[in-house]
Amino acid sequence: MDVAMENPLYAQLAIKSIKKSKGIALSVSDDEIFKAMEVLAKMEGIFAEPSAASTIACAKKLVDEGSN
Repeated sequence: MDVAMENPLYAQLAIKSIKKSKGIALSVSDDEIFKAMEVLAKMEGIFAEPSAASTIACAKKLVDEGSN
């Protein structure tokens, strides 16, 4: 779920889906997202918008924290 608002329209559905799939939800800062956008642009030539780059920021956070 990529949201930047107080009461997202589909928040309850997203939470239900996360629980049902035994998944996780992460939080990343704007700075982490902007850094991911920069890395994607420099390394892959991909100019992603913030919600797309948030997935890269989350993946980096998981690696940095030692998660599988």
